[in-house]
Amino acid sequence: GAFAQDLQALVQRAYISTNAFASVARVRQISVLVSGEVNNPGQRLLTGMSSVVDALLLSGGVRKTGSLRSVRIQRGGREITVDLYSVLTARGSAGTMRLADGDRILVPLLGPTAAVSGLVRQPGIFELPPRASSISTQALLQLAGGQEVRGLYRLSALRIEPDGRSNLVTVQEQGAVLRDSEILFVQLGANQVV
Repeated sequence: GAFAQDLQALVQRAYISTNAFASVARVRQISVLVSGEVNNPGQRLLTGMSSVVDALLLSGGVRKTGSLRSVRIQRGGREITVDLYSVLTARGSAGTMRLADGDRILVPLLGPTAAVSGLVRQPGIFELPPRASSISTQALLQLAGGQEVRGLYRLSALRIEPDGRSNLVTVQEQGAVLRDSEILFVQLGANQVV
């Protein structure tokens, strides 16, 4: 192929009298089934070097209604749950786990969420960790990429009261938590007492 010819030409320029023989080994192919909340579910043909993320991308990505926190991989008789947030925040290798032939990947429905709005690098809606009913403001700010500029911030949360009414409250940064459907607002606070 062209790759082999290029390699041959390079080697000949470097060592005039040497013959180079390049063979690009055929990579083993595997078949996995992707189902659940993906845009294009179905059987996927991948190389043996592929990860969960590769399979999900080939399936058109995860729908807005799908969970990134508890993607399930069924292999043989066992099930492995993968939290792709660890991959997105570059703190884990779960999503880089190699797939095996016959794996079934299931993307379940989105779990509980909390939102961040205001002066953060990535405002948005974030899924709570698996089996958690709340998330600390610190962890939520981390998911949102941290504050945009240095300075003092005023944090407030739109809380959902037990009777269903919403209530805007000031949040003391350390140790505060947000529950399902609540929103954290990050604003510059000039008059904040530290």
